[in-house]
Amino acid sequence: MKKIWIASVAAAAIIMTGCGRSSNHNGGQDGHTGKLPEGLTFIMFDNVSGDQYSYNTEHDKFENMNVEGKNYNMTGKNGKLVVWTDHMNVNGAETEEQKIVMLNHDYNILIDGNVTHEKFHYIGHFHGEEFAAHSADEFDPALEINATKMAKKQATLDSLNKHLLEQEEIREELEEALLTVHATGDLCNFIVFGAHEEHGEEGHEEHAHEEHGSPHIAVTRDGYVYVFEALGEKGLVQEGVHFLLDGVTNCQENESDIMQIGENGVAIFSAETQKIYLVDKHGEDADFHLHTTVEMDELMTAGFRPTSVAAIGEGEHDHDHDH
Repeated sequence: MKKIWIASVAAAAIIMTGCGRSSNHNGGQDGHTGKLPEGLTFIMFDNVSGDQYSYNTEHDKFENMNVEGKNYNMTGKNGKLVVWTDHMNVNGAETEEQKIVMLNHDYNILIDGNVTHEKFHYIGHFHGEEFAAHSADEFDPALEINATKMAKKQATLDSLNKHLLEQEEIREELEEALLTVHATGDLCNFIVFGAHEEHGEEGHEEHAHEEHGSPHIAVTRDGYVYVFEALGEKGLVQEGVHFLLDGVTNCQENESDIMQIGENGVAIFSAETQKIYLVDKHGEDADFHLHTTVEMDELMTAGFRPTSVAAIGEGEHDHDHDH
């Protein structure tokens, strides 16, 4: 995956043009005193109030995204953030780009069918170093008269739909894997490292010949983290020992998120505890473990309690610790 560099808060605050007002929350110079990896922007949304903020780890700055005329205002609306990698063909060349979508909070692709303009609020991506949000109305075929532009927009939706369907396939595999290891809780949320091509038709054939597959990180409803590795015909095999996220007792998918951070780490957000848990491993043969925990109150303005958090960017973390 190509790296995405973020030069300012405006690059991550879903800003159409120009720079918005930003704040330095604690004056740090190293992205929350080093707890959170640099090179990331977190977008945080509260499904209850509609409040929406961004937090840039490199500059330790946050910004209110619900500013009329500058960002896509979610005030009074409900939604759920999802990040995916859009594989595109640009001028005959294959490329990829991280994109974020604010889906309708109750949307489920298996129940509601493919994503259309009626089933999300906005799709955001980078225009150079600035992040731009595109309203769902822009994806309405009745409003877009340019056939070429509409075809590109439909290709974006097709890519999103493919990702969401692949996620459902992975969900089934992980639910079976958790039963195999006699997990005490049902599956709450999950992530697979890297792109999800291995779950496509060609990917399965290639994957069967690999000795090791991509790690699958699963969080159960009772707060345990399980790591599985795809081993060809053996399917998903548990790697290491499962461990508990402190304070998580009732994980809900719509109030939790898992984001890949660099090559060997994930950030797990829990709305129940209002914490971000950084989980990583050090070396090919090492096990995943809890690296550190960040309280949301340390990052954001008092009183803001997000229900959904997404991260844009690659993110690299200093792995020097005693664990």
